[in-house]
Amino acid sequence: MIQYIMNRFSRLLKGIFFSLFFIIVTISHAQNTDKEKQKLYQENLKKGMELFSIKDYENAKKAFEKALIYKPDANYAKMKLKEISNYYISPEDEKKYNSLLTEAVKLLEKQKYPDALEKYQKALNIKPKEISILNKIKEIQNFIKASAGRETDYQDAIKKAQAYYQQKKYQDAMALYQDALLIKPGQELPKTRIEELKTIISKQQKIDSDYKAEIDKADNFYMEKLFDKAKESYQKALRIKPSESYPINMISKINPAKAKQEKLAQAEAERLAQAKADSLAQAEAERLAQAKADSLAQAE
Repeated sequence: MIQYIMNRFSRLLKGIFFSLFFIIVTISHAQNTDKEKQKLYQENLKKGMELFSIKDYENAKKAFEKALIYKPDANYAKMKLKEISNYYISPEDEKKYNSLLTEAVKLLEKQKYPDALEKYQKALNIKPKEISILNKIKEIQNFIKASAGRETDYQDAIKKAQAYYQQKKYQDAMALYQDALLIKPGQELPKTRIEELKTIISKQQKIDSDYKAEIDKADNFYMEKLFDKAKESYQKALRIKPSESYPINMISKINPAKAKQEKLAQAEAERLAQAKADSLAQAEAERLAQAKADSLAQAE
């Protein structure tokens, strides 16, 4: 029994010994690894500093990045990398920067503002002094902040837009639907209405353009007293926009104006005819007087 206990105790001691040995070896290895990493970190950090001092920013950047592999939380190496970005952008980073901007613009077009903001922020990490990117980030941040929790503003914009739509004030309706979409990007109602209004407004602009062209033509004919042509153009304008009162009013003025014109023309014709008759009569009287004078002269 005692021997059994001693054997058990002996095995227990061996187990404890091997466990302690393993722990010590592991700690020692970890310490050696940490020392090796620290050494490599210091070497690359020193190399980066030397290269930075001679303005070899490309290789200095590589050295600092390598240093961070061995010590990822090293703030100094990170700070130097950020400083280098003020002077040097690698072709890879330039390509990445342009790609981020392209993605950000596409996201903005889709009204995905938080995602676009993230892309711009990543681009700013590559070029920290790029003022245009800083301004864009501030603009998006302000927009997101202003848009948050604006359900009341959205509903108000939609309500007013619907009212303008029913009144056929399409440009005003379009502006408010666009406002609503800015307040709550991705909403289907304003998107659908905007596309619908684009078609309506385009057709309306064509109608307005054709109507104006006929009215301008008719007004010119009217001013030149070409009343038949003016009436024809006013009638064409009325067919384009049947609800307009202006061509109706102008057509109503044409018959009296035309009658007045004809009356004046007739009076002028009569005046000219009378003048001609008077001239002929005077000429005949002068001829007779001359003939009589000639006759008396011959008699003497």
